[in-house]
Amino acid sequence: MRANNTAMTQKEKPWPVLYLGAGLPPVEVLYCDTDLLILNKPAGLLCVPDRHQSERPNLMQLLHAAVKKPAGWATELRLDYIANAHRLDFDTSGVFVLARSRAALASLVRQFRDRSVKKSYVALVRGGLRESPLVIDRPIRPDPRHPGRAVISERGRPSVSRAETIEEFRGVSLVRVWPETGRLHQVRVHLKSVDCPIVCDASYGSPAPLMLSEFKRRYNVPFEGERPLIARQALHAESIELQHPARDEALRIEAPMPRDMAVTIKQLAKHARV
Repeated sequence: MRANNTAMTQKEKPWPVLYLGAGLPPVEVLYCDTDLLILNKPAGLLCVPDRHQSERPNLMQLLHAAVKKPAGWATELRLDYIANAHRLDFDTSGVFVLARSRAALASLVRQFRDRSVKKSYVALVRGGLRESPLVIDRPIRPDPRHPGRAVISERGRPSVSRAETIEEFRGVSLVRVWPETGRLHQVRVHLKSVDCPIVCDASYGSPAPLMLSEFKRRYNVPFEGERPLIARQALHAESIELQHPARDEALRIEAPMPRDMAVTIKQLAKHARV
């Protein structure tokens, strides 16, 4: 099927918020119909079980348990079959696509495999792009020294990302990235390779949190100590555009900027203008 020229977008609809348990962040529904359930994954939650620490909470396991129970919101949305078509990293927030039927899952898997899905990410990075827009064309492969990570290597698979600067601050930039391939940790690895590691990315940069005292002049440290502006990997899956599995239409979904990143950007705009 070929998509129409005009993409469908999410509509203003009061879908329920998904509450998954005590101590776990609520999950916002961005879009739902009989074929798709698209969520705004919060940072700090795995998508699928961890191979080495299976006891860690993960979104798919929590969703399946809620559907089996069933939770009130699962009944309201008439959920039974749900399966993820892709993944986001533990500390990455944003658009997360699930299929509500095996036919829909097959369509989504094919689209991701064929690279017809268009994804955009926003990130806060240390430093700034040397030029904007910038095409990063560097092969990536699994890092043999660090299982679960990736590395730039001539023996890697072809990997391409497009990046542009949204706004520059002192020592930090807000950038948007469109990965054209789907390698492990591609956005994070590619940004590191151009000397723009994502803020608080312990695997591909520095775990150091971003502090207001780095930018605000005459900053007075509170008695109880300074709290970070952001202390997690500052990467957000901003939007996705794909072919609806059952209709001859393109579907574009956007996830609002998470509060921690939005507050950080606001403080940088106030105190760290170039």
